[in-house]
Amino acid sequence: MSTKETEGKAGTNGDPREEGSRARKAALAALLVLALAALLALLFAARGCSEEEPAGAGKSARAAAVPAEEPAPADSASAPDADSLARAGEGGPEAAADSSARALAASGAESGAKTGPGGGRPGAASAKSGSRGPAEPGPASASAAPGSAKPEPEAVPAAPADTVAPELLFGPPDGRFYGQVESRAACEEPGCRLYTSVGDSLSFEETAARTLVVPGGPVWAYAVDSAGNRSEIQRRDYVVLPGTPQCGSNAVPVGEGADGFCMDQYEWPNRPGERPMGSVSHDAAADSCASVGKTLCTMEQWTKACRGPEGNAYPYGKRYRQKNCYTSVTAVGRSGRRSNCRSWYGVYDMSGNLWEWTSTPASRPGRFLAAGGSWGAGDLSGCSESKWSFFPQNEYPIVGFRCCAPSGAGSR
Repeated sequence: MSTKETEGKAGTNGDPREEGSRARKAALAALLVLALAALLALLFAARGCSEEEPAGAGKSARAAAVPAEEPAPADSASAPDADSLARAGEGGPEAAADSSARALAASGAESGAKTGPGGGRPGAASAKSGSRGPAEPGPASASAAPGSAKPEPEAVPAAPADTVAPELLFGPPDGRFYGQVESRAACEEPGCRLYTSVGDSLSFEETAARTLVVPGGPVWAYAVDSAGNRSEIQRRDYVVLPGTPQCGSNAVPVGEGADGFCMDQYEWPNRPGERPMGSVSHDAAADSCASVGKTLCTMEQWTKACRGPEGNAYPYGKRYRQKNCYTSVTAVGRSGRRSNCRSWYGVYDMSGNLWEWTSTPASRPGRFLAAGGSWGAGDLSGCSESKWSFFPQNEYPIVGFRCCAPSGAGSR
């Protein structure tokens, strides 16, 4: 037997202590592999939860189950081997656990979770990172932590103060009346207070109505709304005569002396509160007036009654007022219901409601003038408005009439 063979056999059949040492080394290597595999499995499991679950209690529960600061203690039987693994591995289990905790914190940040293992405090730092970021407000949802502070509502800017004066409705307009006249102020705003004074502008009382008897006189009024804004003071002048007008029922005298005449206060059929008649031809209108001993008014008579002694542009005054008459509505209104749509002489609805036939021929042959405008004429319904495009034989829904008579005549 050669010397090499003897050495080989001696190596094969060596000291038993050396064989035990090799076995322990192999066991330690196996434990190291198993520990690394467990740490990798834990890391992948944490990443999988952060990708599969939305932000919320799931990740917080896992973070609480595996605290980053203290890894789970090894089994007591293998504690010496664990120490050997910590020395043998790159960074050891503590570094791996720290890396796992950072991965958990990163995955929680990516998914919007702000809770940590300590019960959901916003802005909790990752394990052993030594840093703490500012808390970030999360979106309001049903999963918000109980007892968290509610966001304060945005401040609503204060409404601008009311500085607009109220609109005073004060009537009837200046004019002539018989027996007595009741002057009334009104305001459409809620909580509006009304003040009137008779005879002068110094003795105002909080009242809306004043009744004047012969000989009449001036009345002043103003309104104050709930915000304290006051309207301009308005004045009305009334002439009150004794008795009744000598023109028959629902008719008043217009003008004086030889130029005077009587005119119906309302459009045909000359009854207050009724809707006047439209869709009537010129000939039918003339026949209706003749049946009561009257005639269609001339254009000159109609204009004089509308303008009054002061030559107003509208029957109630110098400028157009939308609410005084039926001039911005969709249908004919009842006669006399708009108390401010009255001329100085006491004739109603001469502005708007219905155009009114006159007996005055137009410049175009075969046609007659109509005056005053209809219910939708707007400001084109003054005392000088006339229309000559109406054919007398036609019956227009927007054209009616009223009647005139010599002074003291008439029975209607």
